Amino acid sequence: MDANGQVMYETLRRPVTIRDLTRHTAGFYAGNDHTPVGEIYRAGDPTNKTTTLAQEAEKLSSLPLLFQPGSRWLYGASVDVQAYLVERLSGMPFDKYLEQTVFKPLAMKDTRFTLRPRDRVRMAALYDWHEDGTMNREPDDKGFEFNSRDWPMKQAALA
Repeated sequence: MDANGQVMYETLRRPVTIRDLTRHTAGFYAGNDHTPVGEIYRAGDPTNKTTTLAQEAEKLSSLPLLFQPGSRWLYGASVDVQAYLVERLSGMPFDKYLEQTVFKPLAMKDTRFTLRPRDRVRMAALYDWHEDGTMNREPDDKGFEFNSRDWPMKQAALA
């Protein structure tokens, strides 16, 4: 921040690479803090689950990075951009690509993006970790919410 409270941006030393995307070193923000970058990301809402992977990638490309590509590791939206690259390179929606090139050839008949109600008992519980080292189990409705609907953008699959 400068003396007037405005965010100061640093010029990229190099572009984000596919290697950065696969290693989670692209620089994408991931978190829920109240830093200036966090506020910018929340306003841009790139990971809104009602958007497509293409829309998310477009939004991410317009937002500042949290750090220089390749300089740090942070798990986050890189997996979504990887999925978008698969769509672009294969010419297929990501879920269809996985179904045809991974799930079917490996006979993974119980793997899907949307959780069937009858499969809920097979899902592991979701726990929330806190800075003080404690963990609390999330209610199942909250833990399964994302995979209980066929959202335009899916980030996880039942294995």
